[in-house]
Amino acid sequence: MKDFQFSDSFYKLSRLSIYGLPNLRFGVVGFGDAATRLMCPALVRRGFEVSAVVDVLPYEVIKERFSMLGIEPSYFSPREFEKFLDFVDAVYVASPNSSHFWYSTRALKAGKHVLCEKPIVCSMEEGMSLKSIVEECKSLYGSKYMPVDHYLYKEDVTRLLRRPPSD
Repeated sequence: MKDFQFSDSFYKLSRLSIYGLPNLRFGVVGFGDAATRLMCPALVRRGFEVSAVVDVLPYEVIKERFSMLGIEPSYFSPREFEKFLDFVDAVYVASPNSSHFWYSTRALKAGKHVLCEKPIVCSMEEGMSLKSIVEECKSLYGSKYMPVDHYLYKEDVTRLLRRPPSD
């Protein structure tokens, strides 16, 4: 089913901890609605650690939102992004659209896996540059890049996320 390619990728990603591979420490860039209501609860439910967050919101607001998920990640301002990368293995980019390219490329160049909300870029030039960076970082670090396509709303994925994790 070609229509569900992103959900298939998410399914493979979500199975990493179940198959005994090391849990990925996810960092979240931009803690708006997509991160709060969709991605972070899904990651936590599947056994991944959400270890750090980058956002312009004050720490108190971020702490309150994460406490609803029962976790307390480290907090960084956007200016501390390079430091944030030391705390994570993978980055979920849900910041304003105009910053997706900036955060994604820096995370990839640091050897991190990246999940990026759409649009992944804002111009053809950024798209071509991102393609080159993804290919280079895949060969250098084994880094993976996956755009997020609101697959969490698709029926097969919502069913998967409601199912309790296997032991």
